[in-house]
This record gives sequence, C-alpha cells and structure tokens, in this order.
Amino acid sequence: MSPEILRLVHGGARMVYVGKQKGFHTRTQDEIHELLCNFAMEGSSVLRLKGGDPFVFGRGGEEVQYLQQRNIKTHVIPGVLPSLMHALLCTLLSACHSFIHSFIHSFIHSFIHSFIHSFIH
Repeated sequence: MSPEILRLVHGGARMVYVGKQKGFHTRTQDEIHELLCNFAMEGSSVLRLKGGDPFVFGRGGEEVQYLQQRNIKTHVIPGVLPSLMHALLCTLLSACHSFIHSFIHSFIHSFIHSFIHSFIH
C-alpha cells in the first residue's frame, strides 16, 4: 500500500504488516488466519487491506472461509482490478495520459478514504 493510503488509517488502529512477495513471506498463511481470527475474537474490527484483487492474486477466499467456519462475520469490499481499469481508460481516453493518471489516483484515494472512514466510524 502506498504511504498516502496508509496515512488515512485512524491513528489508534493497530496495523500489522503481513505482506508477501515472491521469495519473501513475513507470515505463513496459517499465521495470517490466526491473526485475523484472534483480533476478531478479541472484539476488534478487523480490516484486511490487500493490493490487487485478493481473489485472483491473493488468498482472500481462504481467509474468508477460515473466518466464516469460525462464525466470524465477514464483508468483502471489492477493489478495481488495475488492468481492467487501465484497459477501460485507455480505450476511452487514449490521448489524455495526465488525466488518466490523475483520475486513477483520485478514484483509488477517494474509494479507500471513504471505506476506511465508514469502517472506523
């Protein structure tokens, strides 16, 4: 996540980085499952913020299934696949590169900002 997005998180929130990159995993998937479950069972509101599409590029389905099997209510807020958004915008606005960049940045920033604020309040 970009620093601009992370600055939108409430100052009192506990943030735990569990990102994965090729060849480097900060936590196993089992550890991620346990963290999500433990925080939820403590009564915390848990937000799993993932880059890309968590059901295509990540293990979002497994995480939802794990929590639901333990009777933990989940909500999935889908994002916009960057490749689909890019293809759409290039088709519609192929001559306006600076506008596209500005639009995508504003759209993503507004979406996540609104989501985080509605989730916390």
